[in-house]
Amino acid sequence: MQKKLLHIAFAITLSWQGATAADVGLDGQSPASEMANPYDPIPTMASEQRQGGWLNNLEIGGLIEVEAAFADPDEGESESSLTLATAELSLGANINPALSAEVVLLYEDDGDEELDVDVAAVAYAPDEHWSAVAGQLYVPFGSFETQMIADPLTLEIGETRETSLLGSYATGPFSISLYLFDGDAGEEETNKIDNFGANLGYGFENDTFILDAALGYINDIGDSDGLIDYAGVVHDRVGGLAFNILVGTGPFTFIAESIASLDEFPTGEEPSAFNIEGGYGLVVADREATLAVGYQSTDDAALTELPEKIFLTAFSIEVMEGAAIGFEYARAEAYDGTRSNNLTIQLAAEF
Repeated sequence: MQKKLLHIAFAITLSWQGATAADVGLDGQSPASEMANPYDPIPTMASEQRQGGWLNNLEIGGLIEVEAAFADPDEGESESSLTLATAELSLGANINPALSAEVVLLYEDDGDEELDVDVAAVAYAPDEHWSAVAGQLYVPFGSFETQMIADPLTLEIGETRETSLLGSYATGPFSISLYLFDGDAGEEETNKIDNFGANLGYGFENDTFILDAALGYINDIGDSDGLIDYAGVVHDRVGGLAFNILVGTGPFTFIAESIASLDEFPTGEEPSAFNIEGGYGLVVADREATLAVGYQSTDDAALTELPEKIFLTAFSIEVMEGAAIGFEYARAEAYDGTRSNNLTIQLAAEF
């Protein structure tokens, strides 16, 4: 998929997973809404008109991304395109202090040309430590944080959206999540809830420093959105391992992530991907901006048709409240040695 999108956070705060500040230089957080009191009497239409009623418990958000892309390969003809890359609409509801729900509709220019129900889930958090989520969501395998316009190669092989049951526990800076789902692929064509994974996280933040790290495992990385066609619907399960870290201090941000298969697929390959980025936040004409450089690579993944390595640089700036423009240059090299220069210009608006 072109962008990671909204999903229900484990602490029951509804937050953007799509065009984040790292992606386009915008603060993607939705404003917190007032939660409902479960002991209030059922509101009448008159009381709703007077006090806002259930509307006070709703959050509506959206994202539009329009991109112009130019590709100049070392061999062959140049190409250009102008596309609606992303159109996204989310609706979240704080049903009561412990229960929330979210639905996200998504259109992407990825060849399907369809409006999709991207996320639909219910989250329950009785206190600050425990939480549970059920529904269609992105399982916590990899974080895929980026300061670029394009998705990182780690997302292309690791992102997994399934109808899942997920439970989380957090204490202090530490957290653990466990999840189950009935995947689309496996050792045989049967419906069984036999896919699972776990994620261990650590997060620390103060006024001058941020550290966010996680280690994740999934029992079949071949069920990820990017590898299922490559691996085949029927295949021996291949476990996957994910590690990510984000460090921020002052104007500097450092991101590193690795996604790896733990065994060979029927193709004989054992694909993996790596992403490393450095970013610097600055102010240009009283507008917040980000300058970033990065390097991404894949290994043993020629049949996935992903690039072997990419060097990137990006610049994004907030042009007005809720809108940003970004520029990205990428020098990509395929497994057969062919290279190309790619320029992407993106206009993003969110509400």
